[in-house]
Amino acid sequence: MRNPMIISIEYTSRRDIERRQASADTVVLSIRGVDERSTRLAKGWADVLLMQFDDVVPGEGFGCEEPMTLEDAQRISGWIRQWASDRRPVKLVIHCTAGVTRSAAVALWAGASLNRPAQGVEGDGRDANPHVWSMLDRTAA
Repeated sequence: MRNPMIISIEYTSRRDIERRQASADTVVLSIRGVDERSTRLAKGWADVLLMQFDDVVPGEGFGCEEPMTLEDAQRISGWIRQWASDRRPVKLVIHCTAGVTRSAAVALWAGASLNRPAQGVEGDGRDANPHVWSMLDRTAA
C-alpha cells in the first residue's frame, strides 16, 4: 500500500476508550471476549468494527475459550486495508479489555503492514498475542 491514509495507530483498554469522546477522524476496532460485556462507545466515531474473540492461544488454556479465527483475521485486515486506502486521513484506535494483548497484536501488525508506528496507551507491545498476529499474517499471504 502506498501512502496509507491511516495516519496513526494506537492500542488501548476498554476502560480508556469508554472514557473518550468520539472523533469523526478516528476509526475504532473494538475487541471483546465471548463472555465479556459490550463496550460502551460514544457516538460519532468515523467507523467502528466490533469483533468478538477471546485472548487465548489455541492449545493453551482450558479449551472453552474462543480464539481468533481466520475469518476474524480476514475481516479485521480487510477493514484496516479499506481505511488505509480511503482518501480521508484517519486515526486508528484498537482496544481490547486490558489493552495489552489482542489490541497490541492487531496494532503492531497494522503498523508493520502500513509502515507506521503503533503506540500503546496501556502496554508496550511485549505481551501482544502471538496467535492474533499469526492469524493476521496469514491474511496477507
